[in-house]
Amino acid sequence: LPRVERILEPASTLCPCGCGAMTKIGEDVSKRLDVIPAQWRVLVTRRPKYICRRCSGPVVQAHAPEHVVPSGL
Repeated sequence: LPRVERILEPASTLCPCGCGAMTKIGEDVSKRLDVIPAQWRVLVTRRPKYICRRCSGPVVQAHAPEHVVPSGL
């Protein structure tokens, strides 16, 4: 199946304490089927995770999109 990828970045990747740019430490990936009349494709959503290497700040990540079907794939 064809795939459509999108990357959802957080609003800012700068450390809130002022240390500077945060470092990407991974990402969550979700996949779901998207139906287009007479066409199927897989939507791949990547949400990179960032953390500041200079302080013990929190991991920053964009919110996951809502699914059409609750608890859907």
